[in-house]
Amino acid sequence: MDPREIIIKEKLNPNIKNALYSNFSNAYEAIQEIVDNSVSHRIPGEKMKIDILFIANPKKIAIYDVGGEGMDIRSLNFFFNWGETRKRNEYDIGLYSQGGKSAIGYLGRSFSLITSPINGKEAYKIEDDNLMDTTKLKEYKVFSLPARYKEGYTFIEIGDLKFNVSNNFKEKLKEILIETYRPLIEKQEIEIAIDKIKINIPPFPLDREFKVQRIDFDVLSKYHVKGWVGRLISRSGLKGGIRCYYKGRLICGREFFGHPDPSYKASLNFLIGEVFLNFVPVNTNKTDFHRESEEWKIVQEKMYHLLQPHINELLGREVEEPTEEDINRVKKARDLFQTIMKLINKKHTDEGMSFLGEDHGQKPPEVKGTSKTINRKSILEKKYQPRTPPPTDKIGIRRRLRRFMDWDIRPMDETIRSKIEESKEGKIFIINNMFPGYKESKGNYFYLLETAALQTVPIEDTSLTSQKYLEEFDYFFGKICENIEEAKEILKNKRRGIIL
Repeated sequence: MDPREIIIKEKLNPNIKNALYSNFSNAYEAIQEIVDNSVSHRIPGEKMKIDILFIANPKKIAIYDVGGEGMDIRSLNFFFNWGETRKRNEYDIGLYSQGGKSAIGYLGRSFSLITSPINGKEAYKIEDDNLMDTTKLKEYKVFSLPARYKEGYTFIEIGDLKFNVSNNFKEKLKEILIETYRPLIEKQEIEIAIDKIKINIPPFPLDREFKVQRIDFDVLSKYHVKGWVGRLISRSGLKGGIRCYYKGRLICGREFFGHPDPSYKASLNFLIGEVFLNFVPVNTNKTDFHRESEEWKIVQEKMYHLLQPHINELLGREVEEPTEEDINRVKKARDLFQTIMKLINKKHTDEGMSFLGEDHGQKPPEVKGTSKTINRKSILEKKYQPRTPPPTDKIGIRRRLRRFMDWDIRPMDETIRSKIEESKEGKIFIINNMFPGYKESKGNYFYLLETAALQTVPIEDTSLTSQKYLEEFDYFFGKICENIEEAKEILKNKRRGIIL
């Protein structure tokens, strides 16, 4: 067959909806996505009212908006066309024409939708009592009803909810909605109520002794950035950082644009501000900006310099950012440490025990159905004789630093040598380039390996004595030092392409 005659056509499998339904971290995000749909259909100069109702029996959530565009048959067709793109107006925060439908499927197993356009005489109703059936793309029958309002409106009711509703859930939702839509509520472009109780926006508790700085600069000669930077009062109850909005909708709420955040020093929590980035691309669920985009990179650079005096003032001094040399040295130390860990573990496994699991004096786990035991004491006696031998029946409590955890370096409070931090990609081992020991040693490899070793000795057993901790650390760090040269040789051969 002539390959030029072969044609491959793209297809949309309806089961993709299962993946889209699960494209949220929690119910709060899904509810926000539906509210986003309402906000996108508001009319400039008119206030849109959005009601979120929780119905106990039967268990439902209803999200109503009145005073927007509403939908006619053409708009309904667009709403149910997964992934269709269209030209959007300057206040439309929609992106890929899938978020609202995905959110409905995340929250519940059935729904009904009633909508009517502005000055429409008819309203249109669509129902689905089995959202989980994704074996085929669906065809919905449209029912005609008399319009209830002259204003445009859309009512969405979602039944058979998959999440639990409590007073705490409602209170947290209220806080999130205040954070997310603060500028739009303050400007009275929208009004939001939960169970008929209107949400009121408290003003930021600003320190009036500090003069607010206005943000006003251009990007790429065609975009304009506006905003402000100020200070919070003491014990404000708010977390500091710059709130970044996309068309009036919060995208990230604690941005420091490359500067240290309050985990470095608590005084940075006093920094507060808002910046409006309507032109910077955002991701599918509006949980962050596209940080690799040219627009974001330019904004970050300009905001970094704009915030520098504020950061210096709150810290009382200038922050020393790690140099390229620091960053590269940490990466090489990470690779060296991981190679050493592999060597140590392999050698001890060959000797009949796992160094990363149990240690000297730890009783091997009992396995039912086997009588095989390992005399681990005789294996280690020649190499390791602690001053105070632990009991021979001691159960192991060692939990090692994850061998393949990524490493990073950044400024933190001077009292912190290092820490393990959660991130979207997993746990990260963070080294503080402001720690006095790092500065004095100039971050040499011996210091970095020692820092990693300190994070590796047992850290979860509160009964661990200081004497035992020192013994554990001495023994482990001794093993690291014994294997440094061999690990360096392995890495050198790997760079040369030599396979041992």
